[in-house]
Amino acid sequence: MIKTLFFDVDGTLYDETHAKIKAELGIVQTLSKQLNKPFMEIYNTYLNAKHRILKSSKSDPNRNNRVKWYESTLRDLGVQGINPEFLGDKYWEIIKKSIEPYYDFTCVLPELSKKYDLYVITDELLEIQKQKLKQLGLLDSFKDIISSTHVGAVKPEPELFRYALGVAHCTPNEALMIGDNPSRDIKGGNSIGMGTVWLQRGKYHYYPQEATEKPTITIKNFTQLEQSIEELEKKRNESQKNK
Repeated sequence: MIKTLFFDVDGTLYDETHAKIKAELGIVQTLSKQLNKPFMEIYNTYLNAKHRILKSSKSDPNRNNRVKWYESTLRDLGVQGINPEFLGDKYWEIIKKSIEPYYDFTCVLPELSKKYDLYVITDELLEIQKQKLKQLGLLDSFKDIISSTHVGAVKPEPELFRYALGVAHCTPNEALMIGDNPSRDIKGGNSIGMGTVWLQRGKYHYYPQEATEKPTITIKNFTQLEQSIEELEKKRNESQKNK
């Protein structure tokens, strides 16, 4: 019987695309004015630094640390005297002011909270994710936040998901992983035999899935989640009876 739901945050509980674009461009615009350099020169330098870090440290939880992205950007620009931590703080300040939870999630949350234990599994830094969930008004809705920084492994590595099961004191058959990214959320849950729910919206809506990324359940919005879980449980019970 399913008793625990694990949720991704970014792109799953809120629309991350607009907020992240606004934050990235806002910081570049500030640097362009401060340094008197062309906007696109700084933006391209930032994108190159960001992608270089993400590509070279795929299994490092600190790959998402925005301070590292801005350290590298400033170094590539040959700029001194600007604190990358200030830029990182400014980035998250813009994000927090720009986000709100998906309305369909807030509508079903009270019922989900009555029936299931709710947790978060995230690649993002723990304190950053706590701040975002607080801004979204969702921090108290989850029993715990499991971050990749806890185990030194990122999605879809099975270590992170096994650790999450230990925190929640449940087995793979008792849990579902819910997320928008097939290559990270769904593949990771599948890797340890956990049921998976793909929220098919946002930037991964048309993602070409591999066999390891096929979800147990696909939903278009959260109003479909509870009934989908009930149907899954019914199928599992019938399968057990037929054995």
